[in-house]
Amino acid sequence: MKTKIPPLYAIPIMLLAAASLYFIRDFSYSIYYDPLCERYAEENGWQYVSFKPPYRSSPGACKFETPDGRSVRLEDEEMSTTSADYARWAVGVVLIWPLRLAVMVAATFLIKGLQRALKG
Repeated sequence: MKTKIPPLYAIPIMLLAAASLYFIRDFSYSIYYDPLCERYAEENGWQYVSFKPPYRSSPGACKFETPDGRSVRLEDEEMSTTSADYARWAVGVVLIWPLRLAVMVAATFLIKGLQRALKG
């Protein structure tokens, strides 16, 4: 059985698709985590630094800095959430899958279109 090697022009398309998927993932998490972490920091008089999105079995977490300079990391389950937070989480989850699918389909059609155009 002959193994097909992907053409060289497919590599930048796949890299662009992978980068797009990364930014879509990051955007969908920021819809939920940024407002949640900012509100929690404001309630406690801390400064919001960053968030770490959930990965496999580890939950997402927010990183804060206290007025005395201590670094505090809290998982999202440890913070009080409101119904608006759950709505933002749902929007992020609902948005991520169609956007991922659209990027993958667009990359596939672009590669197939280039293959047809270059073959003649």
